Amino acid sequence: MNVSLTPDLAQRIQKKIEDGNYHSATEVIRAALFLLEEREERDRLKLETLRTEIAIGSEQLKNGNYSEYDERSISTLIDEIQTEGRKKISSHDG
Repeated sequence: MNVSLTPDLAQRIQKKIEDGNYHSATEVIRAALFLLEEREERDRLKLETLRTEIAIGSEQLKNGNYSEYDERSISTLIDEIQTEGRKKISSHDG
């Protein structure tokens, strides 16, 4: 297999080798592919989770399991969320 690289990419690979992190360009490419596959799997799982959450939300909406807010109630909700968040943060700090 032949791979064409831009001068910048070739220089970046060479820098990794010179820094002593890798022994060859093959090792650099292998590590890069591993990270790419890892990122793609993470993105796939995030998308799967998002689709599941959307399906749950759609079902809840269809079944009438939701709340409506106006300016006053949304402000109260924001305050409650912030208060709860601060409690959780302070419980983790100490």
